[in-house]
Amino acid sequence: MFNHFLKIKKNSTHGLEQSQEATHPGIVFTFDEKGEIVNRQGQLNLQVSDNLFSLANILGLPEHDIRPAAWTGKVIEISLTDTQGNLLDFHGVIEQEADLWKLKLINITRLVTEKYKKDKTVFRGKYIEKSIETILNIDSGDLDTAISNSLAQLSQLYLLSSVSLIMRDENNFWSVSHSQGSSLELNMFVEESAHEIVNDAHKPELIEQTLYSGNKYSLLIIPYHYNYKIEAFIIVGMDKKSDTDTEDIRVKCKLLAGAALARIRDQEHSNREVISQYIATEKSIYWIEYDINQSAFIIPEPMSELLSVDTVCSHQDFIEKVAEAEREEFNDRMLSAVSRLGNIKQNIRLQHADKQYFWYEINLSLERAGKEENMLCGSITQVDHIVKAELEARAAQERITTLVANAPAIIYLQKYVHGALRSHYFSDSIQSLLGWSAEEFKETSLPEHVHPEDKDIFHNRTATLLKYGIVSCHYRLLDTKGQYHWMLDEAKLIRDQWGQPQEVIGLYIDVTESVHANEKLNASEERYRILVEDSPAIICRYSKNLLITFANKLFLDYVSSDNESIIDLNNFLSDEQREAFHSRLQKLSPEHPIINAEICLHVPNRKPLWVVWAERGIFDDQGNLQEVQAVGRDNTEVYKARLEMYQSAKMAMLGELSTTLAHEINQPLCVMRMSINNLKRKMKSAEPDIDYMMKKLDRIDEQIERSTRTIEHLRFFGRRSALEKKLFTPQNAIDGALSLTKDTLQNHHIKLHILTSPTPQVLGHQDQLEQVLINLLINAKDALLEKQEIQADFCPEIYINMLHNGNLVNITIEDNGSGIPPEHLDSIFDSFFTTKPHGKGTGIGLNVSLGIIEKMYGRLTAHNSEKGAVFSIELPVHKNSNTNVIQLT
Repeated sequence: MFNHFLKIKKNSTHGLEQSQEATHPGIVFTFDEKGEIVNRQGQLNLQVSDNLFSLANILGLPEHDIRPAAWTGKVIEISLTDTQGNLLDFHGVIEQEADLWKLKLINITRLVTEKYKKDKTVFRGKYIEKSIETILNIDSGDLDTAISNSLAQLSQLYLLSSVSLIMRDENNFWSVSHSQGSSLELNMFVEESAHEIVNDAHKPELIEQTLYSGNKYSLLIIPYHYNYKIEAFIIVGMDKKSDTDTEDIRVKCKLLAGAALARIRDQEHSNREVISQYIATEKSIYWIEYDINQSAFIIPEPMSELLSVDTVCSHQDFIEKVAEAEREEFNDRMLSAVSRLGNIKQNIRLQHADKQYFWYEINLSLERAGKEENMLCGSITQVDHIVKAELEARAAQERITTLVANAPAIIYLQKYVHGALRSHYFSDSIQSLLGWSAEEFKETSLPEHVHPEDKDIFHNRTATLLKYGIVSCHYRLLDTKGQYHWMLDEAKLIRDQWGQPQEVIGLYIDVTESVHANEKLNASEERYRILVEDSPAIICRYSKNLLITFANKLFLDYVSSDNESIIDLNNFLSDEQREAFHSRLQKLSPEHPIINAEICLHVPNRKPLWVVWAERGIFDDQGNLQEVQAVGRDNTEVYKARLEMYQSAKMAMLGELSTTLAHEINQPLCVMRMSINNLKRKMKSAEPDIDYMMKKLDRIDEQIERSTRTIEHLRFFGRRSALEKKLFTPQNAIDGALSLTKDTLQNHHIKLHILTSPTPQVLGHQDQLEQVLINLLINAKDALLEKQEIQADFCPEIYINMLHNGNLVNITIEDNGSGIPPEHLDSIFDSFFTTKPHGKGTGIGLNVSLGIIEKMYGRLTAHNSEKGAVFSIELPVHKNSNTNVIQLT
């Protein structure tokens, strides 16, 4: 090869002296019939690498039998490396001359570069056009995402570090509206300094910026003008990798900014139209004008249809639509407003097309017409419900005033002044009950009227009221005839927003008369209501379809609602919780009206609330369920503590298995190391055996997969359990528990007997059932090892059985150890009870396991058999279980 290279060099040198092709502007390669280069000439010959020996070498094809005769007349376009390591593009044709072939190449690098730049510009333009089209046609709700995606595409097309759209915020400050880019620190800098960067910019400019990290960036500031005013900026951050075609970037940025602002303006306009339409249709507020020159009202079409008049309605036709009671006053006010160019605001009743009258507020003013002095403009608003409510309120106020004055009770008000309560108001009913006028009673000291024997009760009443905010007590008050009346005093302290006492609202009821029983009942109902509202427990009622019919304040605060809104309990329940609710409702009956449960309420954007829930069914005379009354106590902290206890026990269990897990991962590593060493030795041989190498690689892959399975299951087992239960196959829990304990058991020569059969799915947490099974297997191992220390020829064995029996899945773990001492059978599930030596057991494993199984509505029991100890797990089959995914061992 080296001699051939020298031959080429020699021939090439000889050719430069004799051949006219030495002046060729490119390169001329001369080949023999085998395709080997025998000469090189041309002006660019010395600029191209010498590492070219044949036609195959030039074409970048494998070194096979590449004959130039087969390529004669074909156009060749190739890239060759110059002496500086750069690629040069060439174009040429292979031609035969005598018994040689020549490839004359012309340098087309500049043309290829220009074509690439042009194609890249067209490609970018198409992407930008597509982004603009997306922005202009996308739904309003997805506009922000579309703008962000467009900026991200622009950043990728030009390899930009940052692209930010800057707009004015509600405080008229320039701030980042949308931002994309690969440089987090540059994005943060632009977001923090946007106003300072663009505040004085009026035309595109390029500035240099060095950030805290020392990285240097070029910032291209591009203003976008609309109606001779700068409406937005785009700040482009560029580093050394970015495309430096700033003019192309500026054009594309302006196009994107124009599309985004146009779409934002269109969205704002649409929002204003929607608001206006909503106000007009939903709130019945219409724009109305009065043409002074034509003496006519100009009414919007919806309003004209209601009144059955033309949109341009004469003064007289409109007046005839006004109810007679308001007609004369309204006409006089209108004429006065027209004559003095003033305004008018009045409530009137207008007759609709169906002959019914409705109240409207008409409000016209010259100011709203702007510069037109011949128009009164304003609004006409339907206020029928407001006026009628005011009339009803006024009538109700009069009724209440009359009722209070003649009521068999005294309503009073006391003001809180410098730590004391001062009488401020007594209802007129005091005269009918005690003979005093309200003013006379207010001017005297209230304790003067209290019976001497009841003074302590009265003063304690004041102290209790100021301390607890509410009081109910009995004491006697003196009337004008010198007689005492037993009065029931019900009072409540009102506090301001800072919790400071303001006043006391109270009620005196004469309980010495025959109405005592009824008034006492009313007071009891009030006390019941306050008790329910102030209760630290959730109290509510709901129908069979879980619609809340009553809820106390604690419940309403949690769901962020009020008593006037319809609350659907279904909205705060998962599918599992909702199914459990309906299942419990079906079990309620007059004979068994109460059911206790633990539920989870989850209001969006709030943490789940776990509640100990007591439901009581309310039935009609036929025994049909009408409503459910429930009382709940917040049990979230207890629930979290229980989960933490489960997690702690699980982590402790993983600690005990650490040696086995290390072995489980270390063994595949050893196998892989041996296989790699064998591969290295084999690769050094003269003829590598591909089949042998593939087998070794497959073995390494098997060990990697084995380690991956172990690590993945550790991640599954070690993570915290989900809040909600899920359907799972018990066999998977058995397989998971064995994957973490099998090696430990085998290392201690414990023989496993596993017998399982297909079972339906159960509801719960698979990792928690694994935790229970692992705990039972570890306990069995410890018991077997204790027996083995005593009995040298002992063969330890563990039996794992699982079967499906009716509506239950039964899992048993049995060993052939010494069993459980009879005196301990009743205590083994108690907290902190253990028979292991000090330092080898916490006594919480079986207690945690019992809690887990009970939360799955199952049973965990223990007894002794002929072989040893037996632990039995019974789990209820879920009615929606899927039996098509059962595994067999």
